Amino acid sequence: MAQKGKSKTVRIDLHGMLRLDAECALKSFLDNLPNNVHTVEVIHGVGSGILKQLVFEFYHCRIQDRVQCIGNAGQTNFYIQQLGME
Repeated sequence: MAQKGKSKTVRIDLHGMLRLDAECALKSFLDNLPNNVHTVEVIHGVGSGILKQLVFEFYHCRIQDRVQCIGNAGQTNFYIQQLGME
């Protein structure tokens, strides 16, 4: 059953992480999202682009869409598929 309540936005910051550590953190974060979360702001920074590439290639069943944040090349937003919604 879907949780009732306002949808919300949460943030995860991957700055300074190695690719593998960032991938594990992102998976764990998404695995444990409550159902009222609609948007995840993923802060990956600009740097060498390794984390940005990871974020754009990352697959998780809850990610419905991903969009580069306008005006901030170091952030990507994930739009989340709500559990139990069809």
